[in-house]
Amino acid sequence: MSRKYQQYKNSETWRVLNRAISALVKNGDLEEKTAREYIVGYLSQKLADQGIQSNGELKKSHKLDHASESNERRIKVAG
Repeated sequence: MSRKYQQYKNSETWRVLNRAISALVKNGDLEEKTAREYIVGYLSQKLADQGIQSNGELKKSHKLDHASESNERRIKVAG
């Protein structure tokens, strides 16, 4: 494990990304050519760099997006 990504190892972001990659590998949509820790670490770091932190902001952001989509559907149906 690279020390560069160690700070993300116990985060929720890490767990979500790791599970998602596992699912993609299992169903044949993704073939890993690099150690999983580097893939998940890199993606975790990129999300953190964009302000999507592993301290729960990812979940909050998702909830807001979902609420926004629901509101858009109601407006379209009503309009």
